[in-house]
Parts: sequence; C-alpha cells; structure tokens
Amino acid sequence: MAESLARAKAMSESGVVHIGAEPPRMPRFEDHKPDFAPSHTLHISPAKDQLNGGDYSGDDYWSLQGFTLKSLISQITGLNPSRIDPARLA
Repeated sequence: MAESLARAKAMSESGVVHIGAEPPRMPRFEDHKPDFAPSHTLHISPAKDQLNGGDYSGDDYWSLQGFTLKSLISQITGLNPSRIDPARLA
C-alpha cells in the first residue's frame, strides 16, 4: 500500500500523465437486450446489478433491470408506487 502511494506521488510530481491502454466504451443498446427470442412471455430473474439497473427497450424488446417487484408493477401499470399494497403482492 505504502509502495503504491509512493509510486503515485512520484508520478504526480514528475508531471507524467498515465494514459489508459483502452478508452472506456460507451454502452450500446444491444448490451441490455435479452438473450432469448422475442415472445409475449414475461421472463423474471433475480437482478444481477440492483444499483445500475434501468429501463431499456428496442423495436422488439423491453428490459427492466434492477427493479423491485413494487417498482416493476408501478412501471408496467403506470400506478404511483404509494398506491401499491405490498401485503397484497405476496
């Protein structure tokens, strides 16, 4: 730890700028497309990343990622989440 801090301080004082080997890549819309054929069937699976979820869609899919059941029902139905009773979801 101390060695890496010393190395970072030396690099900072030298004026050298570290350039990454690969630039960060912008996410594409295909990154969130489900990996199964389009259908009218609802597929639910546990969230892989609850913090960085989102609402993604294309011409032939709609993917909601990282949603709780209450927020999912709110998104699908257009209801305010405060109007959804969690006791009735079970």
